[in-house]
Amino acid sequence: RKLSFVEPDGQKIIESDIPAKFLDMTQQARLELVSDVGCVDDAIFKMYFDREEIPDSKLVAAIRRATIDRLAVPILFGSSLRNWGVQT
Repeated sequence: RKLSFVEPDGQKIIESDIPAKFLDMTQQARLELVSDVGCVDDAIFKMYFDREEIPDSKLVAAIRRATIDRLAVPILFGSSLRNWGVQT
């Protein structure tokens, strides 16, 4: 999904489909993310190796476990100046 912050203060967020011209790039990026998380999480590795569909919830949980165990450091992007991606 694509998130767009449409107001100057970033308070209004519109969720939409990823534009077709970016689908290949986003699918490749997700595949790389799954591969990297699989290096530190056995359950994700098994699902990846068996070519199973990996739900977002399992991927997020694996990233959380890896972060808590200090095996990975997730990096997020946003802009506090424009209030983009920093909402709670």
